[in-house]
Amino acid sequence: MQAKKKQTLVYKPYQTGKAFDGNTLKRALRLLAMTLAVSLMYLLIATALSFDMAVLRILLNALLVAGVLSLYFFSGTRDGFDDVYAGEIAYQHIEHGDNEPQRNRDRCFNKAKGFVTGAVACAIPFLIAFLFAVTAKKSEYILQALPSWTSPYLSEEGIGAALAYYGETLPVTVWDILRVVVRIMILPFVNIVGTGNAGRLLILDRLSPLIMLLPMFAYATGYLQGPKQRAMIHGNIARSNKRRARTNKKSVVRKHNEPKQLV
Repeated sequence: MQAKKKQTLVYKPYQTGKAFDGNTLKRALRLLAMTLAVSLMYLLIATALSFDMAVLRILLNALLVAGVLSLYFFSGTRDGFDDVYAGEIAYQHIEHGDNEPQRNRDRCFNKAKGFVTGAVACAIPFLIAFLFAVTAKKSEYILQALPSWTSPYLSEEGIGAALAYYGETLPVTVWDILRVVVRIMILPFVNIVGTGNAGRLLILDRLSPLIMLLPMFAYATGYLQGPKQRAMIHGNIARSNKRRARTNKKSVVRKHNEPKQLV
């Protein structure tokens, strides 16, 4: 079996930009929109992945989380690639003495730019999760509506007061709204923990702000792959040029060694 050839990496110099530039807000809004779309997808998919078979439930939800994090990772990789490319062009212009606009210099690759973009994008979800986490409490049993056949017993002196207790309605609080919003955004993790364990759900609620940071960390990690991705492109070009030069050289040698026909 032939060993796989090692990828050739050719790094070219590029101009370094700023951590925050004109594209930061645009990318942050795109990531925020992606987060909202993922939350909607969780409602459609992760809700169906909540069942009693623990092993299969944990496996499928973990795969769903891994797939979502991969989307953020590759989105960051694409942005990092584009910024390195812009940095290479800006570097060439500066080397040639051209007057490169400051906005073009700012948009070039910067190692911190992925983290800054991710921080801006997750600011609102993180704040919502943080407010929920600091006020989270263990889930309690929710009173259910009584069946109609119990109505005659409400007037009974012995059990009427007890049955009336079950007819009380609890008001919806801000905490309830925050819980619904956060639980939707981390629904696969809720499925992994399981809805039947109030203690584990409370721990998950406390950790929800950190879970909100995972997609943006994946994006920032992908962004850091930008220089390597550009180096792979340059490496492929260099390898193709070398192969073409080798083929041309063999063709010249072959023609030179061919016997000449006498007329």
